[in-house]
Amino acid sequence: MSKLTQEEADLEASLSSAPTEVAEFAEQDGGLIRKAQHVLHQNPALVPLIVLIVSVIIFGAILDQNF
Repeated sequence: MSKLTQEEADLEASLSSAPTEVAEFAEQDGGLIRKAQHVLHQNPALVPLIVLIVSVIIFGAILDQNF
């Protein structure tokens, strides 16, 4: 059991030389696609709404006056 304690002490000794900073990630100012992705991730209910609107427009264009 004392050998396990010695191994733990050896492992913790290396922590004093470890970096203490927290990682930072640079914010990239995205274009229109990144902003749209952010909006869709924040409001997932918009995806079915967009599909519905696009479907109505496509079927309206296909059927023309019969719609």
